[in-house]
Amino acid sequence: MNRFFRFYNQNKLEFWIMVLIIIFIIIMLQVFNGFAIEENQRKASQSNENVVSEEEQRKQNVNSNPIVNGNKLNETSNKENVDIIENFLQCCKNGEIEKAYNLLSTDCKESKYDSISVFEETYVKNRFSSNVLYSYELWDSSKGNVYRVKIFENALASGNVNASYKEDYFTIQYENGQYKININYYNF
Repeated sequence: MNRFFRFYNQNKLEFWIMVLIIIFIIIMLQVFNGFAIEENQRKASQSNENVVSEEEQRKQNVNSNPIVNGNKLNETSNKENVDIIENFLQCCKNGEIEKAYNLLSTDCKESKYDSISVFEETYVKNRFSSNVLYSYELWDSSKGNVYRVKIFENALASGNVNASYKEDYFTIQYENGQYKININYYNF
């Protein structure tokens, strides 16, 4: 113990300079860490804004000209169709099963999904998870508005670059003053 006090007494100035340097380094690390956290939060909020704008762009970019055959849809009809498809797909992706089920047409419910649990087990669980992406396009407007929908795994989130997609065809029908959707090739 004597050695320590002797060393300290002989090197007081160097000891305190070293302590101050260490404290200064720790403070600087904390400041830089704070800047890095703020930058990451700013980038995350920008990323969320980009995701929202990408969804809006996807809605706006759905062409009103059918790929296979039929006449061009007017802007209002195309927007209404895209809105219900987007709403349905988002509900399925976010696990809002009852809300998605209520968007189905009565005919589709009666012939394919007589209950919410059947709909969830046979359709939603087989196609949707939180890491899915989707795209859709007007396929045919000659015998109703048919949209081709592709549901695929998000390769960036899952790391699986060889994932395939699941394809479905949705038709839009007007029922009781509201637009409803037919899924799983129903009424195609």
